[in-house]
Amino acid sequence: MFQKEYLKNKALSECAMGFTRFRDLRLEQTRKVKMGPPDPLSGYPVPMDEFDDEGNLTLRYYAPEAKEMYFTLGTYQQLLRVDMTKRPDGVFEGVFKYDPKYVGFRKVIFYMDGTAVINTKLPVLTGGQAFTNFIEIPDPEVPEILIRDVPHGSLSKEIYYSHALGEWMRCMVYLPPSYHDGGKYPVLYLQDGALGSELTWMYGTKVPYIMDNMIADGKIEPFIVVTNDPMMQLPHELEAVDNFEGFEKTIVNDCVPFIDSRFRTKADKWHRGFAGFSLGSMETTYMGARHPELFGWLGILSGYIRRRDSHMEYEKNPYLFDLTGDYISENYALFYRCMGDKDGNFPEFLEDDEFLRNQGAENAPSYMRRVYPGFIHDINVQRREYKDFAQMLFRKTV
Repeated sequence: MFQKEYLKNKALSECAMGFTRFRDLRLEQTRKVKMGPPDPLSGYPVPMDEFDDEGNLTLRYYAPEAKEMYFTLGTYQQLLRVDMTKRPDGVFEGVFKYDPKYVGFRKVIFYMDGTAVINTKLPVLTGGQAFTNFIEIPDPEVPEILIRDVPHGSLSKEIYYSHALGEWMRCMVYLPPSYHDGGKYPVLYLQDGALGSELTWMYGTKVPYIMDNMIADGKIEPFIVVTNDPMMQLPHELEAVDNFEGFEKTIVNDCVPFIDSRFRTKADKWHRGFAGFSLGSMETTYMGARHPELFGWLGILSGYIRRRDSHMEYEKNPYLFDLTGDYISENYALFYRCMGDKDGNFPEFLEDDEFLRNQGAENAPSYMRRVYPGFIHDINVQRREYKDFAQMLFRKTV
């Protein structure tokens, strides 16, 4: 069912800490000395993850002293447990049978005698303010995340100073393949959700490969993508995740000017977009409505137009009351909202529908809405949302 070239594509195992996979190698294979049993920091007797041609996944963990192991695979909305069997050589292994309902990016947590542990031989990413293993279950519906023989853009780490926060910040910047040939480019500012980071879109969602492939296929206009930490807050804001003063001042006063000074950008609102997932979607509406002079393209992905922690009532979000059809038509080339219908927040998405309908937002030609049937709140819907949203960006002359 799956070709080996697909299963071995490095995009599926890449993480921020490594591109080439660890070798599944016993030290005694390279040294003419008698070695002891394998240990977690040197060699293993077998690969720690292995797909067969049907897409079934075997995960392993070397723990000769452990009594019991299992792993969970999924997200907080869709979590599966797989029990592991201990072999005579001290390796635990468990098999996850391929299921098209559980494909794509999946966080993996191993439990050794009841304690969560990291598998040092599997890819790692930050998630939930902690390091976590992850695995990619083959997802034939999103081939755009794979590395192909097309021109590739570049990804850089940029450091700038936030005067609001009083500290140095890091953003990640994707430059399209043609950037180094000259010319100026539009910019999309892209935020992840709560407990995410500036790395998640780039290494979890795999935005650089989506961009490379879709630019090569002529499906999107080349543009720059900038990701920041969505959790930038001032000390007095820490009691609620949806306080955005520190975030707003950092983006508006520091990040946008820094990017426009360092890169060849088309530095006007009609060539500058803002989008985000989950918490980032709240930041998108907040930033877009408060700064229509800066951002002309908005993407509210799997989230809300209102702040949802300390400002749940619409009246506590006064910027929302400008979102009439006429206002949207005048200020935004695109006002895009979307969510999976199995998302735990979908009832609130429908409430936002009603609010916008009453505001007359749906009368704006630039207003767009999409629902993804069967999808929950995770990176897998995020990839689909981004792929669709990116094809709408910077397409028309305003």
